[in-house]
Amino acid sequence: MPEASLRSSVCALRTAADAGRGRGGRPCGPCRAAPGAAFSGRPHLHGTTFQLVYVLKGWIEFEYEGHGIVRLEAGSCVYQPPSIRHREVAHSDDVEMLEVAMPGDFATEEVAAIAP
Repeated sequence: MPEASLRSSVCALRTAADAGRGRGGRPCGPCRAAPGAAFSGRPHLHGTTFQLVYVLKGWIEFEYEGHGIVRLEAGSCVYQPPSIRHREVAHSDDVEMLEVAMPGDFATEEVAAIAP
């Protein structure tokens, strides 16, 4: 499933051209809650060598392989190791995040579960 579908509830700033390719080759980009978008917390992984998520506003919860549920609030960040399985669990209506990833044109792969 394309990344835009997996993450449509949060990454409202992504475009159809970005689907399945990170941010269309951009290594850094903002994401915010998409009002009225259906939430999708499907397990997935990204083909990155580096990925960092920094929460600018609100909160978001992720479930990570081997770590369980992690809640990030404004001012906190998380390093997502390459190919770690994860999913979004929940987020505030006002969440805004900054994602930094390398390469900028990374692929997203849906997986059956958080545990391999």
